[in-house]
Amino acid sequence: MAKTKTLEERLFSAAVLRRSFELQDKQYESGFKFVYDGVLRDLDLTDEDVVAYLAAHLAEVDQAIDGIVAGGAQAIRAQKRLNRAYEELPFAEAVALSIGEFERAYATGEPQRLMRGYLERSRK
Repeated sequence: MAKTKTLEERLFSAAVLRRSFELQDKQYESGFKFVYDGVLRDLDLTDEDVVAYLAAHLAEVDQAIDGIVAGGAQAIRAQKRLNRAYEELPFAEAVALSIGEFERAYATGEPQRLMRGYLERSRK
């Protein structure tokens, strides 16, 4: 069973999401609002809570976002390829392509390296 997130963890998660969309083009604003409202509801937070948290922890949140972007470059490229495939190919072909992408990603060692850091942080 998953451990219950602390208020600090919930705020950090929502702040990373909010900040990542602040850094995007305005064209994604409606999609962000849809996702963000659901996250706030699921985490039992308000936008005001997250804005206040960001004001106090902006550097920490930006550092986390930088780590995500820098740490998984191959995964981000693979995800873009898969998104394109799911838009353009029949479903069965896109699923088959996904399996190949997963195999290639695993061969690079990137998923293992990134998951190791996540698992180590989760154990603390």
